[in-house]
Amino acid sequence: MKAFTDQEVRDIRLEYETGEASITSLSALYGASRGTIHKIIIGRTYKDVDPPRCLNIRPRGRVAGPRPELRKLSLREENEIRQRKETPLALSHIYGVSAETIRKIRKEVSDET
Repeated sequence: MKAFTDQEVRDIRLEYETGEASITSLSALYGASRGTIHKIIIGRTYKDVDPPRCLNIRPRGRVAGPRPELRKLSLREENEIRQRKETPLALSHIYGVSAETIRKIRKEVSDET
């Protein structure tokens, strides 16, 4: 496994959390496997570096059990989502809804034009 500096770990977490980069793009950028980047993001490795803020990462494979309750967005939040540039996955973590909900909100705008 490649050794990362503390600053690289912070950069990886920040780029992922803000939606600037995906795990795949980060793995290509830093020359590490997707699994290694995933472990950095969730804090399984480099625990001594600033703890990650984004712990709600979709697990691999099927997860048993009930779906977590998702909340309803206000009209103001829907309008904010339409204006923001982050990925649907990043916005889903911010607003506490599914990435599919984010895509549907954005699609409503494109259908109207």
